Amino acid sequence: MSKEKDVKERNIYEDFNSPIMRILTLAIIGALAFGSFRLYKFIWPTPYVSQDYGFQVVFPQNPSVTTLPPQTDSGVKETGKIYSADNLTKGTDYAVEATDYSNTNFDSLSSSTKINLLESQVQSIATSDKVTITSGKPITFEGLTAVQATLSPSDHSEPDTNVVALLNKNRLYILLGAGMSASKFNSFTKTFKLVH
Repeated sequence: MSKEKDVKERNIYEDFNSPIMRILTLAIIGALAFGSFRLYKFIWPTPYVSQDYGFQVVFPQNPSVTTLPPQTDSGVKETGKIYSADNLTKGTDYAVEATDYSNTNFDSLSSSTKINLLESQVQSIATSDKVTITSGKPITFEGLTAVQATLSPSDHSEPDTNVVALLNKNRLYILLGAGMSASKFNSFTKTFKLVH
């Protein structure tokens, strides 16, 4: 009986040493490693980097980029882009609008002047979208003077939109998050970094 047992154990060992079992083992290890990599990418997504406008941020997917038509106001040329991504399954929209104002340096302005400019930008968004600013306050964001606000439609036909607006050098950045809680929006804004 012990001879039969030795033969069975040896056959099992030989089966695991066979080329087919080695390939199968490598395939299983590869699948587990790939699955872990995909999980890693889901948990720690790669930030989207805009070289043109000097920022990075984590969107739920690669954003679409819309170039805004150039404008000139009082001799100052404005160029900009909107980077946006939506999550249709969750009904959320994420966006960063970046505008470059030639021959302007917002850093030389006082904090109160910056706040007034930012509040007027948020009011302009509210007016064009026909919504009401239900909350708003000056904050410090990335070490810069900024304004944070919530925009709500008066008839509640659309979800609220959270906004953070900030100025850096000659650029205006507006971060928008629609259809999400304030904490979810804060998680999005925490991934925003200025890069030089």
